[in-house]
Amino acid sequence: MSEVTNPDELVQRYLGYLGPAPENWVPATPGVDVDVLVVGAGHTGLSLGYALQRAGIANSLVIDAAEEGQQSIWRGRARMKTLRTPKTAPGPELGNPVLGFQAWFETRNGAEAFAAIGRIPTPLWAEYLDWLRGVLKVPVRFATRLVAVEPRGEHVAVTLQAPAGQQVLTVRKLVLATGLGGLGGANIPALVRELPERFYSHSDSSIDFSSFADKRVAVLGAGPSAFDQAATALEAGASEVHLYVRGKDLVRTPAYRAAVYPGADSFHLLPDADRWQVVNHFLSRGTNPPTDSVLRATAFKNFWIHLDSAWDELTVEGDQVRVRSAEESLPFDHLILATGFAVDPALRPELKAIADDIALWQDRYTPPAEANNAAVGRYPYLGNKYELQPRVAGNGEYLKNIHAFNYSAFVTFCRVLGDIPSLRVAVPRLVSGISEDLFLADREAHLARLTRDVEPDLSGEEYVANLWHGREAR
Repeated sequence: MSEVTNPDELVQRYLGYLGPAPENWVPATPGVDVDVLVVGAGHTGLSLGYALQRAGIANSLVIDAAEEGQQSIWRGRARMKTLRTPKTAPGPELGNPVLGFQAWFETRNGAEAFAAIGRIPTPLWAEYLDWLRGVLKVPVRFATRLVAVEPRGEHVAVTLQAPAGQQVLTVRKLVLATGLGGLGGANIPALVRELPERFYSHSDSSIDFSSFADKRVAVLGAGPSAFDQAATALEAGASEVHLYVRGKDLVRTPAYRAAVYPGADSFHLLPDADRWQVVNHFLSRGTNPPTDSVLRATAFKNFWIHLDSAWDELTVEGDQVRVRSAEESLPFDHLILATGFAVDPALRPELKAIADDIALWQDRYTPPAEANNAAVGRYPYLGNKYELQPRVAGNGEYLKNIHAFNYSAFVTFCRVLGDIPSLRVAVPRLVSGISEDLFLADREAHLARLTRDVEPDLSGEEYVANLWHGREAR
């Protein structure tokens, strides 16, 4: 074997050992533009694009609202310095080690350099994903936003907004690989919504932290993102940052860690009562901030944590907002809301035409009074292939062709879809489900294909001289 010194050439050689991707086996459908449209080109969307190629579903497309080079949260909205996932966790490479982060990093920097890093720096993860998209040739259309979804018979009509204008496509399968806010929106308390928008930002929005130099900033929240926002503001030169926590203490225990084992990948097969009980257990306990995020913020002497301090009143005073809590009243130049996301399809403008058709957990299961949780009830009630379900049987059958492959699947699957560790099982499961659906939908075409006449391999000449005609005939 000839020597290869270029790491990418070596990767291409190893990919060649897999053989070419199967030819497209999905019959063309009149009136259909794309068989599978994936919304979101982060690590989830790229992994899906790769898996669809390897499954022989070639008429697929991945779109992303961001400009090329600016996609994914790792280039702005994720304000942690490193990923929270262990560096050795399997991810978008889907079991192919030459495509994994470790192989990519070590071929460029060496095994010792990989051993030296604790967790993966976020800029490196973004760079790795760019490389992965290129080496796999996943088709991505950037600067393209999904703005409307409507039923079109058994298919789905999607309206896309791009710089060149709007385009309406008919797709057979729509996958919403849209992360934490994928089937809902930013959770902004009613008290804050009454303020002029210039006074506050949600943690998931673009924030110019340089504008906080010598300013007083208040952060609402107690989870990982809250500490990341506070630390980023402090590093940008904020004069003071105050973090307000509703609870009497920070969440110290990672309760969800109990669900991180392979057996729990079958969680969706449990009865509804069991699933509700477990998910309500996790959501009611909250998420603990990682130790490194806490230490990053507490390294600053001008950082303060207010425990048991919900915001009771917000008052605009000139260029500042006065925050009154149970403790006291303090003025701030800006508020940052690290308050997470509300899951509710009705909050998504692109789903306006179909939101009322979508079954939610509150439509399918009534919990005991002591376990009732309105927030859990607004999550979509999904099928085993992450597909939406109709609220009313027989009304909205097209929903089986829309797959909520994002955080909103948490109640059904007890997995944070979009997190790197979720990809190992969830991507193959979804692609297998899509393959099954497309095959069965085209049953007649496949029956014809399976029973068609094929060209013979043998002409008969290869063995005619060896046919037995009896010993005397010899």
